[in-house]
Amino acid sequence: MATGRPPVLLIADLSVQAEVRRVAREVRERYAAVDVLINNAGSAFNRRQLSADGLELTWATNHLAPFLFTDLLLPAVLAAHAGRVVNVTSEIYSRKLDLDNLQGERKYSFFGAYRISKLGNVMFTRELAERLDGAGVTAVSVSPGAAKTNFGGDGPGGVMGVLTGVLRRTPVFRPADEAAKGIVWAATAPTETRVLHRIPRRGAPCGGRDQEPL
Repeated sequence: MATGRPPVLLIADLSVQAEVRRVAREVRERYAAVDVLINNAGSAFNRRQLSADGLELTWATNHLAPFLFTDLLLPAVLAAHAGRVVNVTSEIYSRKLDLDNLQGERKYSFFGAYRISKLGNVMFTRELAERLDGAGVTAVSVSPGAAKTNFGGDGPGGVMGVLTGVLRRTPVFRPADEAAKGIVWAATAPTETRVLHRIPRRGAPCGGRDQEPL
């Protein structure tokens, strides 16, 4: 992965759609093609908050931002040789999409909002993969598993907060560099690699059908 060149840091608040559009424009101005796009930014919040656009903050940051960012950069990904989009999701993603509560107006919780946003990532990846079939671009989602980072700040409150705090001190939560290996693999594995498209325990891809090339 190392190129010998220093990284370029572009800063944006991805919960704000105008910021997503700005940073996507900066990327397009710098690079004619994007070989790999990894959508990894995200968070979770103890109380329901709204973004600058009036959207529930978890949904805006974790799902709408990568959805919009990918759409804006897709021409650059298509311009690359065998471009790839990797959406980082979670193995605890919700199995049900409540269209009447996407914004958490009726019911809100730290994990509930987070799980719904991760389901959005999975559904988006599957649809993107189907639409890009035959275009030379791979779209895959990956769960890195629980990692020892400052994700979500202090985490959820109540009993779940206590449980999460205990688990952070166990091997269930791995060092960030270990958790990142699955993401790197999803971004670099040969496209002919055959993978099971499911949510794994240790950071392999997840997606649509039972088995197919990456």
